[in-house]
Order: sequence, then structure tokens, then C-alpha cells
Amino acid sequence: MLNTYTREAGRIQKHIGVLDSKELSRAVWIDMVGPSKEEEVAVEAVLGLEVPTPEEMREVESSSQIYREGEATVMTIRIMNITSSPSPKLTPATFILTPKRLVTLRYGNPSPFRIFSDRCTTQADLLSSPKAAMVGLLEAIVDRVADILENVGDELDKLSECLFAENSKISSGRPDTSLESTLQSIGRNGDLASRIRDSLHSIDRVRSSASPLTVCCGSPNGHC
Repeated sequence: MLNTYTREAGRIQKHIGVLDSKELSRAVWIDMVGPSKEEEVAVEAVLGLEVPTPEEMREVESSSQIYREGEATVMTIRIMNITSSPSPKLTPATFILTPKRLVTLRYGNPSPFRIFSDRCTTQADLLSSPKAAMVGLLEAIVDRVADILENVGDELDKLSECLFAENSKISSGRPDTSLESTLQSIGRNGDLASRIRDSLHSIDRVRSSASPLTVCCGSPNGHC
């Protein structure tokens, strides 16, 4: 699916499923969500470059996380995607920043994209430029991570109280009935915190690219 965002009469207009090259070229932000081959071809024609495949996004290494291709800076980060699954997931998302537009590519639906899209309808300045769009999206992603970390902290505080309570039961000779589940919860929160750290590390590597496009070191192949 393609979501395109244009500035019209000082307001942000969202369009779904646009494939016309003329209409796509007017967009400040093009959000590709699990795109079809036809949608990929349409966006690639406007960008003048190929978008990464899902496999390339998943396998990207830190050394190739950011690279230049013509006037475009291509960056892939990992975003927390909390689902109904018991294990937290990291979803790769690619940002293609050009002087005229921002293109995002993802195969999941992390909530920061929806939150930022909703904000754009009332705060047109968020899409005043491609760089402004990228900054706004990164802020929404980091805000979501902060919320998750706060929840982890609250949960660990509760677990700490439970552990002290279990220690009291053990010292008084009463049976320990919930220590195992408490330790499992600690393990789950530790896993979540570890994935958050990985996500923030990937974001930190690309954040300077929202400023002037000087993030790359100028190596011959464009990679940092």
C-alpha cells in the first residue's frame, strides 16, 4: 500500500494508492507499507533508484545501514513493534531522504507511523520539508520507545516488590509460590530492554542525516 502526503493550500492531504508518477512527484512524504511490485516500480521511477527488498532490509549490517545513491541518502533502522506475540519484535524500516521528498519503506505497522500521520493532519509544518518529515518521524519513534521504557521501569518496580515479598515468605518458612513467574517476568523485561537498546543504537546512527546530507564519509561506493 502507498500512502502519499502532499501540501495543498497550507494543509496536508493524504492520498492512498496513488500510482500516477505526476501525483507521486508532488508528495513530500511517500509511505510504502508492504508494497506490491507495481507500487515499487511506480516509486522507483519517481526516485530514480531501486528500493531495498525485505531481505536486504532484514540483513542490513551497521556498516551498510546508511549509504548514498545519487542525491538520495538511504537509511535503515529497527523499530520496536509491540504485537500480541509474547516476544517483542524489531521491525526494519528504510528511510530514503532526497532534496524533494522522504520515502519510507516498511513491512510492519509500528504505531509511531500512525501517530505521526495523524499529527500531520493538524500540524502541516511537520511536512514543511523532507528533512522535517524525517525528524518528526524519528521523534515519534523515540517517544514510543520512551513510553515502553517507562512501562518496563514500572513493571520492574512491581517485580521488585514481589521478590521482597517472596523473600519474606521464605524467611518465615512459608512456601514460595510465585518466584518462578517473577523471574520469568524479569527475563521478558530484560529481553525487551535489550531490543530497545538495539533499536536506539540504529536510530542514533541515522539521526544526523535529518540535518544536511553530510552523514556519509565520502567513500567511493557511498557507504559510511
